[in-house]
Amino acid sequence: MGCASGKNLQVVNNNNLPTERNNRPPSTTATDVQLTPVSQQRRRSIKVRKISGTIDTFTVLWSELPPQPELSLLEVSELKPTNPMECWDCVRATSVTGDSEVKPATKRRGWKTIRLFVSSTFKDFHAEREVLVKQVFPELRIWCEKLKLHLIECDLRWGVPKEATSEQTLRICLGEIDRCYEDNHWPFFLNLSSHRSGWIPDKSDVPLHLAQEYGWIFGTSITEMEIIHGAFRQANPNALFLIRDPAFLSTLPDEIKESFAESSAEATNKMEILKKCIKGRFPESRVVSYNCQYNGIDAAANTVRVKGLEADSIFVQSVLEFFKTRISHQYPLDNSSMDQLEVIREAHEAFLNSRSSTVLGRDEILDSIQDFVCSPGSGVPMVIVGVAGAGKSAIIARSAATTVNKAQNYDIP
Repeated sequence: MGCASGKNLQVVNNNNLPTERNNRPPSTTATDVQLTPVSQQRRRSIKVRKISGTIDTFTVLWSELPPQPELSLLEVSELKPTNPMECWDCVRATSVTGDSEVKPATKRRGWKTIRLFVSSTFKDFHAEREVLVKQVFPELRIWCEKLKLHLIECDLRWGVPKEATSEQTLRICLGEIDRCYEDNHWPFFLNLSSHRSGWIPDKSDVPLHLAQEYGWIFGTSITEMEIIHGAFRQANPNALFLIRDPAFLSTLPDEIKESFAESSAEATNKMEILKKCIKGRFPESRVVSYNCQYNGIDAAANTVRVKGLEADSIFVQSVLEFFKTRISHQYPLDNSSMDQLEVIREAHEAFLNSRSSTVLGRDEILDSIQDFVCSPGSGVPMVIVGVAGAGKSAIIARSAATTVNKAQNYDIP
């Protein structure tokens, strides 16, 4: 994933346009609220319910959520939760009931882009991600093409530069989910969870404007914020969660266990609460536990080999079956014959989809173009200047795709 080239592009325009991005998932736009010092520090009572079983557990009550969030994204970004339960209470306060239905597209004849976002920590899920990239997604992509659907898997192992700042890393991760909202209304979202929570940004790592834009819950990891933004707050009906069976840890040699599990009891408890919240928020059919076992070390790649992820495994089949069902429901194909104008339009759409899918990053120039498109007409054109191979076509295609989606959602004045 990435633009066709890293060469510089330049926007030539007489207007000084703001470049702040303001992408929002449906119904989560924060209202402008003036917070007093008291409200900034307020604590909300945590509502929990005891679940019977061999081990007593607690989970946030997701079944009694109001139709509108109790707190805006701006308000919740000012809170300072002190433990995982308070973090998830903040999530609950910015969430709504999960009764949203996905309305199938009507009379769809042309090509459509499907973006599937994969969320997990990286180091401990290398084997699973390799199976997804090399086995599951190729099969799903072929299936999608028969329905005139262009599948793009959003695997950010290759999308975040090593030299990226904390702000750039957070923007890339959550911004990619924004693109999933733009293209598909409800992101096709896959989360893999086990025993590691991943990087937890400090307050200094998250700029104020970014915290307010996404309703950042301080104390959560970047993977947890992906889950919150991409699935939790709206109870995304296109989200699937795969939880690796804890027995996997017992098959690992002691010398590599630290790469697959948190070392502190506090961090372990944090992951257990996350799993309880996932199970409390989503139906059992979308929270799948799977088994796998350690199978040695791949010396050439210096990675852990895992068995139990074969083609007929619960892991592989759960992903294929779920997303085939959700995608075919949301984007059924109208196979009726097309006239010549529709054939030409389909060709243009196919070109747009193929070029726009190669853009990752370039936020500043994309934001400038969208600001120009959405601003009152000035009579002055905007010109994109760049050398051959700089990615002009990809940038224009991506901008056109974004503009079409905004027009369809009546987001352009």
